[in-house]
Amino acid sequence: MCRKINLLLLGCALFFTSFSNHKYYVSTTKIAYVSASKSLQITLHVFTDDMEALLNQRYSEHYKLEPDNYPKPIHKTIDKYVNSKLKIVADDNPLKLQFIGKKYRDDQVVCYFEVEQVPPFKKLEIANSLLFDLFEDQQNIVHFVSDTIKKSFLQIQGNFKNTIFI
Repeated sequence: MCRKINLLLLGCALFFTSFSNHKYYVSTTKIAYVSASKSLQITLHVFTDDMEALLNQRYSEHYKLEPDNYPKPIHKTIDKYVNSKLKIVADDNPLKLQFIGKKYRDDQVVCYFEVEQVPPFKKLEIANSLLFDLFEDQQNIVHFVSDTIKKSFLQIQGNFKNTIFI
């Protein structure tokens, strides 16, 4: 009988803690260089509640994500924020990310960006400080893929720049 009660209590505890906010802060960014189209295709995964908190705190708005309460201003604000925090430089030439769109998957917002007309390069610098202004322990995982190379980095506060030599 005591064992059944303990199992029931454990089940209840697991059930109720599954609704709490996550306790770690991480984003994932995939940057793919597509040589055929000479473009960088960027996919960014961020927890939806983190992005919502960031947009509301940084821009003093009252945005609600999933579903969006103001889709056009939210798109514009996400574009503005990501372009201020994700910097990509190819052979000493800063690149401007074009916001393509976003979708929601599970508890994440997935944002799509592209940079067109990027000629082959020898050096790519990536600086990703997304969400560092909101969470001290934020970690950003960056994956880079091209025809010839695959690299992954963990970018944290104070160490959020990496250079890839091709």
